[in-house]
Amino acid sequence: LLEEIYADRLESLSRNCPELGDSVSSAELLLHEHQKLLPEAKELQEQGLKILRATEQLAATGHFAGEEAIAQAYQLLHTSTEYQDSLERREHNLHDAMAFFGNAQTTLAQLEQLEKELSGTRETQLSRLQESVTDMCGPVLQQGYTILEEVPGAKGVKTVVDELENFKLKLNLRCSTLLEENLKVTQALNNFLEKQNQLYSWLVNTMEAFIQGHQDMGSVLAVAKDFLQQHHRMLSELQVKGTEINALLGTVP
Repeated sequence: LLEEIYADRLESLSRNCPELGDSVSSAELLLHEHQKLLPEAKELQEQGLKILRATEQLAATGHFAGEEAIAQAYQLLHTSTEYQDSLERREHNLHDAMAFFGNAQTTLAQLEQLEKELSGTRETQLSRLQESVTDMCGPVLQQGYTILEEVPGAKGVKTVVDELENFKLKLNLRCSTLLEENLKVTQALNNFLEKQNQLYSWLVNTMEAFIQGHQDMGSVLAVAKDFLQQHHRMLSELQVKGTEINALLGTVP
């Protein structure tokens, strides 16, 4: 009779072991139901020990079936130990699942807050934010993967692990995109400033030198014509520089 009871309990436990819930509350409820099995398991173990002691006493009298009965009693005790170990493992897994779901809930809330802070974040802050995402997700993901190694069929745990991984990936991609955009803006501003300095230097140095060196229109026609031609060339260069200035202003982000 005990063999049949143990076979039924082990089969039921094996069937339920993969189910660890999908939240703190559901895992807690499963743990509560699981703990109802513990008093019966202890009682069954005590019955098995009584059978073993009685069998050993029977064998001591020289009963012909004593050795076979002792072997069966020890097998029953082994099954009882196996059942107790399975109960302890499931209880341990449920406690781990509760801790994981609690930590995952906290981490997801922190990730949502980080996501809200992304807009307008500076480049240096984005790098730190990426590190924060990794630091936040690392421990709780490791916790989830450890549970899945022990209980591969824990669908609720797998779902939450996937949710964390996807959120982590989304934030990292968003940070990378913003970093790339910021880099483009920085490069554009650097190019703008470099070109601006070149144009400013030309306007100050070239124009000043030209004006200082071309103040006398001369007293003869040939000199006056040359003076006029040089001014026309300078006006043409100014028009080119004006076009460059307008083009440069168009590059401002």
